[in-house]
Amino acid sequence: MTGADIADATWARVDDGFYVGSLEGAFLGCIDTLPDGRFAAMDAHTQPIRTCADLPEAMRTVLEAAAQGERP
Repeated sequence: MTGADIADATWARVDDGFYVGSLEGAFLGCIDTLPDGRFAAMDAHTQPIRTCADLPEAMRTVLEAAAQGERP
């Protein structure tokens, strides 16, 4: 997954404000829109990574965490 970009991943909006990402068939994590408009990025185990200001930032956060094998 090294060198992957958010454009390489597949992102699906599965509900209003809720997105899931995958890359080459592997689940990356998900993103939930918070009531204040920020985005909660979560890993493949739905553990919080961090809160982001916009959706592209949250997508990059999920992808980078997956690439590094990070878990909080």
